[in-house]
Amino acid sequence: MSDTQQQVMLKVNFEDPKIGPSALFANHVGISRAGTEVQFEFVFLDINLVANTLQTYKGDPAVAALPVEISGKTVAKVVMPLHVFIQLRGHLEMLFGQIARDLQIVQEEDPRNEPSRVTNV
Repeated sequence: MSDTQQQVMLKVNFEDPKIGPSALFANHVGISRAGTEVQFEFVFLDINLVANTLQTYKGDPAVAALPVEISGKTVAKVVMPLHVFIQLRGHLEMLFGQIARDLQIVQEEDPRNEPSRVTNV
């Protein structure tokens, strides 16, 4: 991978949603499981902050080994029991299939839109 394509791993820290006003939308989601419940945490990340962070660490070989921490604003948390969450399986599989087909069409139209160029782990 060349210097211009170096990957930077970001570790997103979520804040307590009870502090301060909520953002208008979320552009990141964290999903976790604890016991018999699944939690979705929707977070707003300031794109300028992400871009500046990536620019700051661009070309730094030490960055590839450790995640760079960045904080977001928690917009909402949704907790649901496992037996309810599992009911979403068929619907989510259908959505993922549609998205994969849409991305394939876009990639065929312009190879620069290759899905592997942008990842969210």
